[in-house]
Amino acid sequence: MNPLLTLMQINDSVFPIGGFTQSYGLETYIYKGIVKDTASVREYANAMLRFSF
Repeated sequence: MNPLLTLMQINDSVFPIGGFTQSYGLETYIYKGIVKDTASVREYANAMLRFSF
């Protein structure tokens, strides 16, 4: 099987564990102004990668 196709399927929003099915509160952080610029997006992404695995 094609590895790229597999990766795309796993990250598809229709797939129950897809990367886009869980925002982990990103919409709320944006709405509340916590994530508002490049620096805060970087901090959010860093925290997600560091603490979610």
